[in-house]
Amino acid sequence: VNVDETESASIPSHEPVTLRVESGQTIQSVVDQALPGDTIEVPYAIYEEHVVIDVSDIKFFGIPNEAGEWPIIEGNGTGSDGVIASGNNFEMAFFAVKNFTSNGVLVEGSKNVYLHDMYIENTGVYGVYPVRCTDVLIERIEGTLMNDAAIYAGKSENVVIRDTLTYGNVIGVELENTVNG
Repeated sequence: VNVDETESASIPSHEPVTLRVESGQTIQSVVDQALPGDTIEVPYAIYEEHVVIDVSDIKFFGIPNEAGEWPIIEGNGTGSDGVIASGNNFEMAFFAVKNFTSNGVLVEGSKNVYLHDMYIENTGVYGVYPVRCTDVLIERIEGTLMNDAAIYAGKSENVVIRDTLTYGNVIGVELENTVNG
C-alpha cells in the first residue's frame, strides 16, 4: 500500500450532518438515512417503536421540551428492546426508555461507547446493557423496575459506571465477565 492510498482511506467520504426527526416521522426512518459521523436529534414526543442503529460514529440525542422532559421511546410492554446499537463510537443521551420486555438500551460488540443522561424504566431484563464492548462510559443514568440489573456490563473491557441512580431492580449495577471495570 502506498502512502497516498493510506491517507485517502482515512478521509471521510461523507461530510457529517445533523438529521432531525420531524413530525410524522419515525426515529427509525431517520436513523436509516444516517451515515458515519452523523448526529441524530429526536425532539420531545412519545415514540412507540424500537430503534436499531448499525452504523459507526453516530451521536443519538434526545431534544428536551421546554419543561426539560426527554423524548420517550415507549415499548408498551410488547417490544423486546428499546434501542439496539452495534457501531463503534456510539453516543446516546437525553432519552427516557420505557416498557420493553428484554432491554432498554443494548449495545453489542462496539468500541468507544458513551451512554449518559437517560431515564430507563421497566425494560425487562436490563436497562442499559453494553455487551462485548470496549471503552465504555456510563453516567447519569436513572434505572428502575428491571427484572435483573438496571445497568449491566457483560463480557466487556474498560468500563466506567458513575453518577447513576438505580432502585426497585433485582440488581442495581452489575459487571460480569468484564475486565477493568
